[in-house]
Amino acid sequence: MNVIARFILVLIISSVAMSVVAADPEPQLPTTPPAPAAEVNQDKALEAQDLKLPMMNEIQVVMDVSRGEISELALRAANTTDHMANQAIQQEIATIKQQTELDILGIQVRYARSAGNVELAERIEASIAAIISPPAPAAPAVPRPAPGSQN
Repeated sequence: MNVIARFILVLIISSVAMSVVAADPEPQLPTTPPAPAAEVNQDKALEAQDLKLPMMNEIQVVMDVSRGEISELALRAANTTDHMANQAIQQEIATIKQQTELDILGIQVRYARSAGNVELAERIEASIAAIISPPAPAAPAVPRPAPGSQN
């Protein structure tokens, strides 16, 4: 039961942390008129911000749905006494978290491509591929003796 309480505490803390991060205030525009060169940079920044808003809205929806599913599963896990059922619920939670991460990365890829940033889209796609099929662990740099051969 102690493990379940810790898990629920971690969920609550992570939910609060995500809410704080998502609640960043909007940047304030300067009150004095910028110089002509600064106007061009500001226009580009505003265009980039306009592109980010729909992407962030989509990401927020994905995260909200995920949080709801995880909360329901955590409640089920807290109310079950069967160890095997609890493990199955924990595995389902892990699967939802991984799928949420993949969904968010997919949204970022789509927006990067629509903005013409092919390099960023390819880097994100490489991250997705590494999550789906993690690379095999590398061999140790120093060979270890075989078990039982130590004298």
